[in-house]
Amino acid sequence: SYEFTQSLGYGYSVFNTQHMIWAMSGGPGTRQSKVATTLEHRSEWIGHLDSEFYYEMTRFTSFKQIISFDMSPRNTKTYSLNELKTSLFGPIAAKISFQLENYSKLPTNSKYTRKTDATTKVTLSYSF
Repeated sequence: SYEFTQSLGYGYSVFNTQHMIWAMSGGPGTRQSKVATTLEHRSEWIGHLDSEFYYEMTRFTSFKQIISFDMSPRNTKTYSLNELKTSLFGPIAAKISFQLENYSKLPTNSKYTRKTDATTKVTLSYSF
């Protein structure tokens, strides 16, 4: 199964300071998906809303949050990402993040039994 979403819209910077950024966007779009068990292809119009927040707490530590909604009469997808990043040395950083993805309805005959997926990650990253 797969899902592919694209949208056009308008973005607005709510505020943009030296250490904090909050931007929002929204607009119409489409979503194409295929259910693995039935091989059914779906295409639908959606409304997309997005909020992105970034806060540089110190020179070495930052917090990022992304929340988005893809809404249609058939199904609404909600996505949330919270990430804390701290520089260890040079271009090496450690990140811990928590991600949620929720669907208001599961497809008929879906092999998945839960509407919400949660993912926790602890990673090392290299910036260049």
